[in-house]
Amino acid sequence: MLYTFILYIHIISAIGSVGPLFVLLVLLSRMKKLRGNEWNGYVQSLQGSIDVVRHAGHLVVISGILLIVFGNWSFTHSWVVLTLILLVASLVFLASAFKPTMQTYGSDAFNKEQFITTLQRNTWIYIILLLIILGFMVYKPILW
Repeated sequence: MLYTFILYIHIISAIGSVGPLFVLLVLLSRMKKLRGNEWNGYVQSLQGSIDVVRHAGHLVVISGILLIVFGNWSFTHSWVVLTLILLVASLVFLASAFKPTMQTYGSDAFNKEQFITTLQRNTWIYIILLLIILGFMVYKPILW
């Protein structure tokens, strides 16, 4: 029963860590048409979506570790090792890809087109990273 509950939390938090990324893509495409005074609300929404992704990601990691501890898996299985490596890479990427770009808003370094293009590209890269991680967790390939 505990394992099933942790699995449920893991799946819900995985949805919470991926879903807002698609909201980001919609917001960014709409921001191309905005005038200066309309940007504040959208930027706040972007930041809120990124925060949800980040916090849900923390819950995914914690619940995933608990699933390994309480399940029939070991931290030495190839799919677990590769997933953990990609999780660390995605955390580093999330911190370095979004925060510096978001901080340019309202500064002299802000460029509307570059802001949107950079966030769209980084969002797609992060989605692809998460889909690869999802593939490891679903298929559980044994590579060694």
